Amino acid sequence: MDYYFNVTTPPATTPITRDEAKSWMRDIPDADNLIVDICIAAAVDQGEKYTNRNFISRTYEGFFSCAEYSRYEIGLYIQVSRNPILSISSFEYMSNGSLVAVPSDNYELKQVSSGFPRIIFSELPNYDADVVYPFKLTFISGFGAAADVPAGIKMALLKHVAFLYENRGDVEPDGGQGMPIEVRADYSNYRITSVCR
Repeated sequence: MDYYFNVTTPPATTPITRDEAKSWMRDIPDADNLIVDICIAAAVDQGEKYTNRNFISRTYEGFFSCAEYSRYEIGLYIQVSRNPILSISSFEYMSNGSLVAVPSDNYELKQVSSGFPRIIFSELPNYDADVVYPFKLTFISGFGAAADVPAGIKMALLKHVAFLYENRGDVEPDGGQGMPIEVRADYSNYRITSVCR
């Protein structure tokens, strides 16, 4: 299955605030506010990529080439590599050149704690198989607002921001700055390691 996503509504905030980060690091001058903001943005980006999760909610449009089969599921399904899914706004398929809504009683959202969510069909619609991406899913993914982000993730972000701030200007031979081991440890309970489709 091939797929792609467009973010239609970006996150409204970050899981931790500048004031929280500065309080954690202590004695950070206001002159460095922009640097702290950049460190927060970088830590969130790296944290989401490392855990394969969205921290703050955002709205996506996802486009999928086909449904898949697995011996572990009763019906055909579409795997959505965005986690967690808070809600589905619409689920549509191409039929005779037009988008048609999949009836809500014809699919089920299956959240997988250690993997990606799946949309499981009761019955596969008669979609246009010659269309490259015949399925369109509009959904909200993330834990919610900043208050809904687990404490373990916030702790990891605070530690990571402090590391990035204190080591600004330093890089590893490969051009990166790395993620500290203790930050990875904080993320361990939230990381989705299986990203196969």
